[in-house]
Amino acid sequence: MNLTKELNSYIVKPVTYHEEKTIRSWYGALRIGEIDIGLMGEIENFSPLKNCWLTHENWQENIIFIKTNDFRIPCLSLRYEHYVYEKLGFLERAALIKKII
Repeated sequence: MNLTKELNSYIVKPVTYHEEKTIRSWYGALRIGEIDIGLMGEIENFSPLKNCWLTHENWQENIIFIKTNDFRIPCLSLRYEHYVYEKLGFLERAALIKKII
């Protein structure tokens, strides 16, 4: 199966490399039905605490799947997102996620 071909009609933003102040990664976006999906790869976050770029650890172990239409979409769990934000010192965002989990 050619994933790009299968998902082509859902692409909102093609995958390209982006770098901002606190994050750099490959990024793109899909919209399937009413669901917006961000695609990310090779994610690194800038840690103001350590003054360096950090890769995400053990992210593969924290994937959950959401089923919509005929797709199973891999997503990072909110627990892992919370862990990453706390580790990087983004405590406001970590606190928002903690309210949900």
